[in-house]
Amino acid sequence: MDDALDALLASGDLSDSGCYGLAADEFPGGALQSAWAEGDGGPAAGPPVATAGAKDAIAPRDPLAFYIDELSRYPLLSAAREIELLRRLHSDIGLLMQLLGELGQPDILGSCMAAGADRDKLSPVSVDQAKLLQVCEQLPRAAGVKLSKTQKKVLLRLSGGIRSVREQVINANLRLVVHISKRYWTPLHQFSDLIQEGNLGLLRAIEKYDVHKGYRFSTYAYWWIQQRIFRYVSDSWRVIRLPANITDELRNWRRLTARKAQLAGGGLRPEDARQLDGLDKKYGGNPLVARQHTLSLDVSLGEDSETTLGQTIEARQRPAEDLVQRQALAKLAHQFLENLSPREQTVIRMRFGFGTIEACTRRQIAEQIDVSPERVRQIEQEALDKLKEIAASRYRGLSGFL
Repeated sequence: MDDALDALLASGDLSDSGCYGLAADEFPGGALQSAWAEGDGGPAAGPPVATAGAKDAIAPRDPLAFYIDELSRYPLLSAAREIELLRRLHSDIGLLMQLLGELGQPDILGSCMAAGADRDKLSPVSVDQAKLLQVCEQLPRAAGVKLSKTQKKVLLRLSGGIRSVREQVINANLRLVVHISKRYWTPLHQFSDLIQEGNLGLLRAIEKYDVHKGYRFSTYAYWWIQQRIFRYVSDSWRVIRLPANITDELRNWRRLTARKAQLAGGGLRPEDARQLDGLDKKYGGNPLVARQHTLSLDVSLGEDSETTLGQTIEARQRPAEDLVQRQALAKLAHQFLENLSPREQTVIRMRFGFGTIEACTRRQIAEQIDVSPERVRQIEQEALDKLKEIAASRYRGLSGFL
């Protein structure tokens, strides 16, 4: 690796064009130009830049059809070509890491490490390629970092070559994302959202792929794409999101339970039977975790309806704001009653049921205070008039409640 970097620094051909001996027209641009500035793999691969003929042929109102049509512009890679590009990618990442290490600032290289990676074991797989490219873009303008003219050219060539190879490998596998997304499409999910999640899985796959393992990149990327889409589908239909390990255990539990029922209680392998017993003990008595479907009270009852499920459920308790308002009014009413005479207070409390007293009729009140019902009506009216005057003079907004 040291000899390769020394040879590159001593080389006179440090131009950015024709990276890896490929012609410029072999890199169709536009699909992932904004991906490298993002962390954790960047955003999903957006629609490539279309030619004028393609824009005329595809209606702009259907971006999904436009995106899928544009995928045909990118040729598929053979196994040998794919391995060749990925070997060059890992080789240039190693050279770039070595160049950054020679600058004498370990924090720069440490900031490019992937989450959870061992900093003592540097390798192209342990580096977050998106962060690495972002650092290379900002490094020539960073304060306290001095780069020679030759180092700047090598830095630009290596970073440009990494971008180009990444883009070519990813563009060649975008159709694989669409193929996998079809398996998970339902009316509950937008097909474009599934493709977006699959593209994020594809970007993650190229970060973690080890070319020395010997298998094809598309085989390795298939698992990452499928895992990302499945996690998105699992999280979207659950109102209460569960951790990924719990979701995997629940899926395995249901699979083993269905298989056991299909085999009439027997036929499971001993290890599967032991695993099923453990999952039964863990989740069998938990109805909240075992429940497959949870409805949100905010879900709409129809496509064009503004009515939600929660609005159709009868409220057996008063809303909290109504209870607070009633308590405030009751406190003010007790304060107002202190301005009345003892007889007027007694009539109002018994007539309207203040405190623990139940509301009484005028005849019942008349029997209690030994007056006629007509006199009770007069006392009630006089007391209410006094209360209205007090409310109007002190609290104008409360006169409507009396």
